[in-house]
Amino acid sequence: MNRFLSDKPVLLSSGERVHRERVPPGCVMADYQLETVLNCPHVLALANSDFLIRTATQYLGCRPTISTLRIWWSFPGSWPEASAQSFHRDRDDWRCLKLFVYLTDVDEASGPHHFVRGSHRTQPELFWRTYEAETLEKAFGRHAMCVVTGAAGTAFLEDTIGLHAGPTPIRQPRLVLQVGYTLLPRFSLLYKPIDVRPRLAVDKYINRLFIR
Repeated sequence: MNRFLSDKPVLLSSGERVHRERVPPGCVMADYQLETVLNCPHVLALANSDFLIRTATQYLGCRPTISTLRIWWSFPGSWPEASAQSFHRDRDDWRCLKLFVYLTDVDEASGPHHFVRGSHRTQPELFWRTYEAETLEKAFGRHAMCVVTGAAGTAFLEDTIGLHAGPTPIRQPRLVLQVGYTLLPRFSLLYKPIDVRPRLAVDKYINRLFIR
């Protein structure tokens, strides 16, 4: 995956496409374009693996819809954190499950993923908001604050209705693959399925939002 992505441009919030090494100072996040993600080796095969589809089906209670496919960089900096890098809950659907795969080594200085154990079983607030870590420690206990570090290839599944965060890296940038499984499409996204070559033998319903 890293070899394939090494010469592909990333998309800035301004809409400009640049090589990763030319990301301007102050940029905290940059995504690869969807077409790049879909054509990246192993991404679709992994997202549609028997284990993940079976697990998502059992957890969601029905055949899942792949509603999120992302590969993005988070960069070090002292600039204000993006909202997704603060503790928050995803409100993608009534139920959701997400796969995260580190494509770079991630240690404490690389902005490791944080999750509050048990928070996915609590009632979410009506409106989206961010949370302070200190407040969550008081509410759930310090033992509930889980930090995921690991070498490139480390993968984990998470119900992102639970409280989670991906802090801004301190030293090394972080590259992450994310696959989201939900009941329905995400209302906040405009989907434009594309042709993928070579074609894979994947479930048309599960992949309908991305593959034409």
